[in-house]
Amino acid sequence: MLTVTDKAAEVIKEFLKDKDEALAIRITLSIG
Repeated sequence: MLTVTDKAAEVIKEFLKDKDEALAIRITLSIG
């Protein structure tokens, strides 16, 4: 599906710490 780079993966992890998973997924899809 989506190819996540190492840097993007770290950004996602940071979002998951403070944001809801659904929001993080939306952001990921927007980036992708």
